[in-house]
Amino acid sequence: MIQDVIEGVLSSGLRAIVVRDLDVETWDGVRAWLEGELERRHWITYPGPVASNPRVVGFDVSKGTVSTRIAVVSVGLPEETFLGAEYRVTQYSMDDYMLRLAREEGLYSRVSELVELPHAKAMEKLSRTVDLLVENGIPIRHSKRLLHLLRGLAGFRASPAAFADRFLEEAVALLGPSGLRDRFLPLVGDLADAFALLER
Repeated sequence: MIQDVIEGVLSSGLRAIVVRDLDVETWDGVRAWLEGELERRHWITYPGPVASNPRVVGFDVSKGTVSTRIAVVSVGLPEETFLGAEYRVTQYSMDDYMLRLAREEGLYSRVSELVELPHAKAMEKLSRTVDLLVENGIPIRHSKRLLHLLRGLAGFRASPAAFADRFLEEAVALLGPSGLRDRFLPLVGDLADAFALLER
């Protein structure tokens, strides 16, 4: 599906930014993925301007009479040690940012639907559940699974999207725009770098 969107945007000559979960890839692996996807669709790729940021990759591309530029931003927090050490996360994604927010006691405590399970108890139960799963050979792999577990442990009955929405609402109220921006670094900076790459 994403490949069809990329094809449609590029065929019209527009420039595009693709935001992609890092998953198990390295930064170079994401570059190879994008190049492979473009080549499978018969786009000729040329090295585009180089960003000083390894999480942002750009290509100049052409097919027939159309030439344009594309940038991909890899999303995830492999540098956050709590993900691997405490929760055994091995695939990185946008959900890493949501888990980072959920781990903040002041923010967690503001989500009214979670009052029955205080933050310290929630984090303890989440860690114990992870240990139990791993002991039984059930891998965690990504933050999305942890967020589902946390939702279940806390008795949050609404959808995963509503769970994320509640944290974001409270984050905006508690932290303000600049505080929220800080919680979404390096992603915010990566997007700025991608826009700059397209402008060159």
